[in-house]
Amino acid sequence: LSELLVLYRQSGDDRGLPRVRPYRDYLRWLSERDREESERAWRQALEDFAEPTLLTPDRSRTTVVPEQVFAGLDRETTAALNRCAREWGVTLNTVVQAAWGLVLSWTTGRRDVVFGTTVSGRPADLPGVESMVGLFVNTVPVRVTVNPAEPLRDLVERIQREQFLLVEHQYVGLADVQRWAGHGELFDTATVFENYPVDAETLSPPEGSGFRITDAGGHDATHYSLGLAVAPGEELSLRLDHQPDVVGGDEANATMRRLVTTLTRIATTPDRPAGSLDLLDAGERHRVIEEWNDTAAEIRPGEVRDWFQQQAALTPDAVAVADPAGQLTYAQLDARANRLARALLSHGVGPEGHVAVLLPRGVDLVATLLAVWKAGAAYVPIDPEYPAERVDYLVTDSRPTITVTTSDLLGRTPAGTARLVLDDPAVAADLASRSADDVEDRENAVPAGRAAYVIYTSGSTGRPKGVVVE
Repeated sequence: LSELLVLYRQSGDDRGLPRVRPYRDYLRWLSERDREESERAWRQALEDFAEPTLLTPDRSRTTVVPEQVFAGLDRETTAALNRCAREWGVTLNTVVQAAWGLVLSWTTGRRDVVFGTTVSGRPADLPGVESMVGLFVNTVPVRVTVNPAEPLRDLVERIQREQFLLVEHQYVGLADVQRWAGHGELFDTATVFENYPVDAETLSPPEGSGFRITDAGGHDATHYSLGLAVAPGEELSLRLDHQPDVVGGDEANATMRRLVTTLTRIATTPDRPAGSLDLLDAGERHRVIEEWNDTAAEIRPGEVRDWFQQQAALTPDAVAVADPAGQLTYAQLDARANRLARALLSHGVGPEGHVAVLLPRGVDLVATLLAVWKAGAAYVPIDPEYPAERVDYLVTDSRPTITVTTSDLLGRTPAGTARLVLDDPAVAADLASRSADDVEDRENAVPAGRAAYVIYTSGSTGRPKGVVVE
């Protein structure tokens, strides 16, 4: 625009226009970069990044005309934000990136997120690059890891340090960075900080030139689900482009509101922990807490075992449970559970007793849990993948009447405990000989509100503790 106005002033005479450095000088600069060093830098920046940050991972790749949402910060908040940036030694762009990262983290429920940012691509160490004509812009990833206990100010400063290490590597194409990260598409949201150095006086047509500029504007589009454009000024200007077929207007407006809230929190309460941000408005809070949490329901009479019996009577030939080795109908599952319940009763299992269940996921596991309930006892689930020490502790602490397991897991159970090994030929023969009828008079032997199972806590703050669930 500056050069165009000079030509207008000089009636098309290009004398006096500064010589522009050719684009080939930039290409030469590009060819001299240390690609191996850049690869190391990007690999380190994205090390251990688990999965892409995609708001709509299954969206169509057909680009439609984006819709836009506009907002801004008032002068007071903008001034406070600029003041914070100066005091912290960071750019306003970094503050915006921190805010966008927090919004993404809050929206996706992840503490490690990535989004794209558009960089100018004009290296400061190449003289004359600011006036070169050519394509320089590039989109590169920005990774934000959120520590809930970290103050907002510390988060912003850390992002600035992390981004500074990548400045000289921002020339690398996004496809290369994504390949080095070990993922395909890394993100579907992006930001751009439109900090154009405009000299208003230079762009003003001289008096008597015979022309005037009445308006100037620009139009662009994004293929990302969300694209945030930020323009500095006395009031920070925000524009959120969204693909309406994947992110609706209501969600785009809500995202913009959350961003404004986050920027305001950074400006006004920079010492608050990042994890304390509450980005729900009154309507959203009511929806989540009151509407979504309205789980009141009339509880059916009886217990799970009663409901199973009812279903088995209604659909005896329907498949009830399946695993890679086979499947059982409701009638077959009921029969197997009844035979096993009788075997458990013969081993002294009864009301208020415990049965440890050390079995892999499968048909036998489901049949065993039903059998324990039919015998009036509570089961203690034990994952076969647990360390031997934990298995030993759970069995010893819960004091089960017997442990139900298989021959390949027999060695995981503590010595001296009673065990029922389902795939032992003698046990299999004994089960086959027992009646498949339901256990009689169980109601008289089982107290109301009996225990269903005993589940053990993780033990992260001490020894695991058993919790009895009715």
